Amino acid sequence: MGIRVPIRLRSVEDYIVQAHGSFRQLTLAERQVLREWADHIVDLIQAAWPVDTGFSRDGYFATIQASQRPIQIIVQDDVGYVQYVRRKGEKQAGLDFLWRRLIPQIIRQVSPALLADMKAAIDRTEAELKRQQQTTGVQDFLRLFGAVRG
Repeated sequence: MGIRVPIRLRSVEDYIVQAHGSFRQLTLAERQVLREWADHIVDLIQAAWPVDTGFSRDGYFATIQASQRPIQIIVQDDVGYVQYVRRKGEKQAGLDFLWRRLIPQIIRQVSPALLADMKAAIDRTEAELKRQQQTTGVQDFLRLFGAVRG
């Protein structure tokens, strides 16, 4: 069964609209920043996960959705028992499983820096878009979004 936790980045979506004037997909450079944060979140989850459940710890991975709304990081683990993991000695209290506490805690921890990095990447893109609109053609504009190679 596993788990799937979508983390919507509404603040990033809102900032794109503010900076660009309307929603747009993330550029390749912005996707790279988001990808690095997704990997960092997985690293933090794995570092905090119990070692004696190494198979489920190693099963964590993240994907990103960056070309449409919602912009999000999706944290997943397909190991069949991962949703039931508790720390050794924890009492069983209903649905209070480790992932339900740990993932939101990590998201709260990284959110300010993630948003700051994404805003900086968006600002760089918008500055480049303005420069290109003033000086170059469509090919350079499309290259920024990864639609043209070269």
